[in-house]
Amino acid sequence: MLQETDFRAIRFNPHTLFSECWAALVAGSERGGANAMTIAWGMMGSLWNFSDQGVAAVYVRESRHTKRFMDREAYFSINVLPEELRSAHAILGAKSGRDIDKWAASGLTPVFEDGCCYIAESDQVFI
Repeated sequence: MLQETDFRAIRFNPHTLFSECWAALVAGSERGGANAMTIAWGMMGSLWNFSDQGVAAVYVRESRHTKRFMDREAYFSINVLPEELRSAHAILGAKSGRDIDKWAASGLTPVFEDGCCYIAESDQVFI
């Protein structure tokens, strides 16, 4: 279960969050299925009317399998996995959800809560 945190209280470097820690983008629903992919790029911060909750931007090619899940759902999550799960994380980036069940292959657990999907094993989740 997630613990909600005020975005302004979180202390992290978004440059290293994406470039060194990597992140996993997850989109989908329990009814329609979900997919995850590794992202090593993105941005987070504050923006005008959204300064109380923060904003995040990720860029997903039209050809990526995860894109259709993002287009269909209202929310997506950015998940930071612990270092010991780097091999599971690598599966999310190297394989396509069109070809394999990434959840089974990686051993990661999807959680469906409040209209969003995230990875249970994550250290941090941004929705």
